[in-house]
Amino acid sequence: MERFNWVRITAKKDKDKSKQPTKRTRSDVSTDSNTSMDLSGIINFQKDLDEIKFSLRDVTTKDDLNEVTKDLVKTADLENMVTGIVKKLFSKFESTLDKKMNERLNKIQTEMQEKVEALSIENEHLRRKIDQNEAKTISIKKNCLKQQKLLK
Repeated sequence: MERFNWVRITAKKDKDKSKQPTKRTRSDVSTDSNTSMDLSGIINFQKDLDEIKFSLRDVTTKDDLNEVTKDLVKTADLENMVTGIVKKLFSKFESTLDKKMNERLNKIQTEMQEKVEALSIENEHLRRKIDQNEAKTISIKKNCLKQQKLLK
């Protein structure tokens, strides 16, 4: 029986040798690579990181951009502001223009009214003179007619 066990054990050993070893998974390979890194690899890696950090020191970051642009105005807001300012300016311009036009119109109207009144007064004087001249003319005509009748 002992010999039978020995054959079984020997056969088992031969069977284990003929069996292909299992392939390693990617995570096993990755873990092996990480654990196999020595101190010089870590130092080189740290140097590379330091070089990358040094070269990126002047690169603008999102925080930098946010800080710079926080006071900037959006285009739509700028459009609205400019439109509002232009409307106010035009409104002021229009009201100032209306005011000046009305002042000028009132001045011209006053001047014209004064001239019309002066002409009315002058017309009244001329009518009185005409009436006086007509009265004189009528009286002269009457006298002429009387003299003509007397002469005949």
